[in-house]
Amino acid sequence: MTKHTLNLNDTVWVRLTAEGHAIYAERWRSLWPDLTAERSAPVEDEAGWSEWPLWALMAWFGSHISLKSPPPFEPEMRIKPLP
Repeated sequence: MTKHTLNLNDTVWVRLTAEGHAIYAERWRSLWPDLTAERSAPVEDEAGWSEWPLWALMAWFGSHISLKSPPPFEPEMRIKPLP
């Protein structure tokens, strides 16, 4: 059997939900209120996937992941391990 591991520094891709976009924008504005809104949305590809270090995804959305609230991103994730 192959052992699979995941490192907190691995890159993951997720598709944010409407709730996730709202959380991201609110947090961005709270951290950098003087900057323009250009970065208040994550960079996404044409299919809506955005790239994150796993630790950053957890930091931005961890407190919003529960069975009681709408998910900030779709459950399917793509993982790119460190080289």
